[in-house]
Amino acid sequence: MPRPFINTLAEVRAGDAIDDLDADLAALVAAVRHTGKSGELTLKITVKPASKGDIVTLMVTDDIKTKLPRLDKGATVFFADDTGGLTRRDPRQGEIVLRAVDDPTQPIRTLEAQQ
Repeated sequence: MPRPFINTLAEVRAGDAIDDLDADLAALVAAVRHTGKSGELTLKITVKPASKGDIVTLMVTDDIKTKLPRLDKGATVFFADDTGGLTRRDPRQGEIVLRAVDDPTQPIRTLEAQQ
């Protein structure tokens, strides 16, 4: 019976492959919970001869890829001006000038509701 895969994986890059998978899986789970969207974690194992003609000594490498889900990005409304530029203010609309009114010389008036 061949050696269990998990035992071999634990020795790839002296255990760093497992550590990377642990960290990437935790990041993936957090991102899925944050966004409510799915993601992926892929482990690719490559096995090749260490040298030409040697079928006993093998090089094992790993490639870990994580596709984290992302939140949807919002859009920003801009308006085109006559010069072809973009502005946040609609050039077709007039501007309202606002100012603070702070006149302590005037008494505060209240209106009583009529019944």
